[in-house]
Amino acid sequence: MNIRSAYLSTTYRAFIVDQNQLDLIVGQPNHALDQLLSTGGVDSYAFITAWNPFSKTVSDKENQIANQALKSELGQYRIYEGIGIPKQPSKWEGEQSFLVLGINKDEAIRLGTKYEQNAIIYGEAGSEPELLMLVQEK
Repeated sequence: MNIRSAYLSTTYRAFIVDQNQLDLIVGQPNHALDQLLSTGGVDSYAFITAWNPFSKTVSDKENQIANQALKSELGQYRIYEGIGIPKQPSKWEGEQSFLVLGINKDEAIRLGTKYEQNAIIYGEAGSEPELLMLVQEK
């Protein structure tokens, strides 16, 4: 499975309130997410992480430090903790991530690039989540 296929087969889960979860799947509409955007008065979102830069495994401590730095940069947005859950079987464990409401596409790409991610998920109200590849596949 190539890296793009791996991202496309991942479930992007955000933990909203009271342990409710919202699952995003690339290319599939999500009415619950649209409602969350509407309630928050925003019309865009991204699902992003700082874990495992360029898909190279690093220690949990390094991942946590990087993700905390990313979280600090997201302070102006409404964010929800999340996790990317790869389709099984996979050598990858779920990566701690953030669902970021109200972020624009350029800023989401800038942060994904800064934290050396191969891809991010981006979308707008009424549209399906989109995989944005930030690096060329090998």
